Amino acid sequence: MRRWLPVGWGSQGVSAYLSKLIDAAFARTRTGAQRSPSFFFPEIRLAQLKMAERSILPGVVAMPLFAVTMAMMMTAWASTQWIALWVGAVLLNTPRYWFSLALLRKEHLAPDEVKRWASFLSALTTIGNLIWIWPCIALYADAPLSGQMLFTLVAACSLAAGAAMCAPSYPHVIAPFATFAPAMVLPPLFGGDGYHEGIGILALGYCAFMAAMARVIYASARDVLSLRDDNDELITGLKIAREESEAARRRAEQAREESDSARHRADHANQAKSEFLANMSHELRTPLNAVIGFAEIMRANIYGPLGDQRYDDYVGHIHASGHHLLCLINDVLDLSRIEAGRFVLSPIDIGVADLMKSVRKYVEYSASQRGVEVVTKIAPAMPLLVADDRAVKQVVLNLLANAVKFTPEGGRVTAEARMNSAGGIDFVISDTGVGIHPDDLGKVFETFGQGEHQLARKEKGSGLGLPIARGLMEAHGGTLTLTSELGRGTTVTASFPPERSKNHEGPSGDGRATPAAAAR
Repeated sequence: MRRWLPVGWGSQGVSAYLSKLIDAAFARTRTGAQRSPSFFFPEIRLAQLKMAERSILPGVVAMPLFAVTMAMMMTAWASTQWIALWVGAVLLNTPRYWFSLALLRKEHLAPDEVKRWASFLSALTTIGNLIWIWPCIALYADAPLSGQMLFTLVAACSLAAGAAMCAPSYPHVIAPFATFAPAMVLPPLFGGDGYHEGIGILALGYCAFMAAMARVIYASARDVLSLRDDNDELITGLKIAREESEAARRRAEQAREESDSARHRADHANQAKSEFLANMSHELRTPLNAVIGFAEIMRANIYGPLGDQRYDDYVGHIHASGHHLLCLINDVLDLSRIEAGRFVLSPIDIGVADLMKSVRKYVEYSASQRGVEVVTKIAPAMPLLVADDRAVKQVVLNLLANAVKFTPEGGRVTAEARMNSAGGIDFVISDTGVGIHPDDLGKVFETFGQGEHQLARKEKGSGLGLPIARGLMEAHGGTLTLTSELGRGTTVTASFPPERSKNHEGPSGDGRATPAAAAR
């Protein structure tokens, strides 16, 4: 087909193209009978021409047989020489059908080529019709009445057959009316009496009727070919749509397989990393504890003074740096154990008030140094919390320390313990600090994630506090949520499920963190 589809169209492009094809098909169906042949594409005009030639092709056998039959009937009043000449002319016209076969073998033709073939074959058809109908014109006057009726019948049958066979093609349909119609109408009209004139008038009416029938056949053939062409294009479009759909499905499957493979590789790498760090706990902590212990001995001058004040300062720096590095290693190892599913919980009954009091002591000094007020609120009649004591303290302490760190002088940090609507226990830590930019809310829960505020950059931390807190909460079956408004403060809520309350009936878990509880 000349109307092709571009390769590589997506499903939306194919759908739009099919929609246009359907709309065009309906438009041609509604208005096709009122349009000229030049409106249609060359493929349709070529199909019309082939339909006409395919109908004419049987004449290669029929016309010589009919010519011999007519010759036998005309021997009664026509000369044998004249009849032989006419039959020879009909036989010499049979090579015309070779051109019909040549046309039927062609698949595609340019518009100009279609016009040339139509004009050429229409001219050959007209010449052949003239040869066939010439006895009806030349011998009508000298023939007896029976012969005249024979000529009229032959002309009428030839017109009917020619109109039916040539109607699909516009140039062809002119040929039978240009040759057979005059041969049927004109000789009777000049017959000289009322009988022949009546025959001529009837013949004229018959020609008009056949012209109307030919027009109907032409329009029907044109519409049928147009719809067939549209159907072919729709089928082509559907095939391409199916191929595009299959290709898209294969691409999606390949992308999914690649994604699964990449995710599995990432999971394996993360698991290997976590297991490595968890196994390195002893190897990392032992030498660091030795450094810190020796620094403490040197700073206390247990074996005598170091001799220079600068040595005392250096030992102090070594001791502080060692403690900081030990805290960082502990955080990394805790996070690694959580991610590897090796963090084992040891649930005990914890008093909420005692927990809040002990955690507050850790931050009171740093809060007073910064000029930050720390307020604790504990709801009355709080149940006992069934959880890992060290893990819960680490969660609340991380949240409280972060709140103090990012609250400027004169601000307030509030630590509240209360019951939630589900019957669990919530620890809510809120501050009046710098807050978190909306673009950084997702980043703070990432490992080593940091906010971009000026105070956040000044108070640089490890970026592990919130990921560890979330991982520990998920290990307990709880959640950690954060809301913040830039410049007005942040609120973090650690929610324990109802089964972690002492007065709640039900299991409190098997005490082991799973990989699903890993920080994100």
